[in-house]
Amino acid sequence: MKAIRVSESLYQLADQEASVMHRSTAGQLEFWASIGRKAEKLLDPSVVQALLHAQLADDAGSSSQKNNQKLASLIQQSQAAPESVRFLDASLVKQSLADFSGSDF
Repeated sequence: MKAIRVSESLYQLADQEASVMHRSTAGQLEFWASIGRKAEKLLDPSVVQALLHAQLADDAGSSSQKNNQKLASLIQQSQAAPESVRFLDASLVKQSLADFSGSDF
């Protein structure tokens, strides 16, 4: 058995679902992972790529909001200069295409 890191939100979701389904939290995460692996094998690769792209866009939006708050705080505390900060526009992330050619996906 190996330890892995998961986000706090995923852990909380798994913990809640595990109690309903009478599984351990680790068991719930393993169950979700096994479903994901099976679904990935059954789905057309273009569908898998579209799902990954949608997840990347969602993650970028969530991450951007948290990072923007952290950066604003650092700027207010004079720990970062405004001109040293670069932002990615969320619409550019959503419009981008992920290229997995040559990868293990």
